[in-house]
Amino acid sequence: MADKTWSEFHSEIRPHLPHCPESTMDRALRTTSAEFFKDTSAWKVKLPEQDLKIAIPEYPLVPPSNTIIERIVEAYVMDEDLGDRESLREIWPITIQRLLELRPNWREEDGNPTNFVHDLNNTTVRVFPTPLGIVTDGLVMWSTVSPDIDTGTGIPEELYRRHKITISKGALARLLSQPNKAWTDYEQAGIYQAQFNRGKTKATIEFFTNYGAIRLQTRPRVPLA
Repeated sequence: MADKTWSEFHSEIRPHLPHCPESTMDRALRTTSAEFFKDTSAWKVKLPEQDLKIAIPEYPLVPPSNTIIERIVEAYVMDEDLGDRESLREIWPITIQRLLELRPNWREEDGNPTNFVHDLNNTTVRVFPTPLGIVTDGLVMWSTVSPDIDTGTGIPEELYRRHKITISKGALARLLSQPNKAWTDYEQAGIYQAQFNRGKTKATIEFFTNYGAIRLQTRPRVPLA
């Protein structure tokens, strides 16, 4: 899921580091992009819809290819008794510790889910209570993602247009701080790093202004039904 590959960024780096190999630039861009999207939540995707199943509380999280899930930002379920797309109902994140405080026997409860917990590795999500029936495409989720630091091939074109300069500055900072290279320049690396950090801060503020603040306003005080 990459409309713009790392080579699209080379024009921002090559004038500053004419002798840097392309493979080295790509590694720096991939690592920098992973940091940028992890820290800013700027890349949001809809995950594949999944069927809710009887007595099955855990479901795999499937990110777009060559990306990793950072966190679930929205989740909805379709109630079994309604069974149409208009019946999607939001469920809310909660920690296992909080569940234990509110519902000591939470693992034994079943019904229409009201909450979800995703594991620390972001590979599965558990809904609570455990579903009582089968609902086709009954679990709908959105998450923030970042490029896989080993296999990421690029980013969507819209994100490239918005964040190309910031990501390029971060990659330059990373490359210039590599020791014992023909292009090593710690002072210039510090300048680019400061510019990258400012770009990350701006992108993070944009996320919470345009999206996060709205979510906080609609979040119920008590997540459990």
